[in-house]
Amino acid sequence: MTLDSTTIWLVDAGVSLGTYALRSSFLLSIDRLGGLPSSVERVLPFVPIAVLAGLLAPDLLVVGGSLAVGPDNPQLLAGAVAFVVAWYTESILATVGVGMVALWALLWLVP
Repeated sequence: MTLDSTTIWLVDAGVSLGTYALRSSFLLSIDRLGGLPSSVERVLPFVPIAVLAGLLAPDLLVVGGSLAVGPDNPQLLAGAVAFVVAWYTESILATVGVGMVALWALLWLVP
């Protein structure tokens, strides 16, 4: 089945509007409901950390479809180096730069 460009644009616009409506309805309804519960406000600062961990963990810990936690995993070693740089410098640019250089060096050294 072949779709023409008009159909694709209409589907894209519909999905975009639906997503916008769902997200804005939640944000706009918070004020009407009296704000967020205190338990939700307590855990909100941890959401970005949890999302980042969920995005990075598979790339750092899985190699070739299996769990690889050891010195033969260059992604994990480069991630550890990037973590140390992030801890000491608190600089995103330094973390990404050093992490990428570490990954390239480890990939070049390990066949």
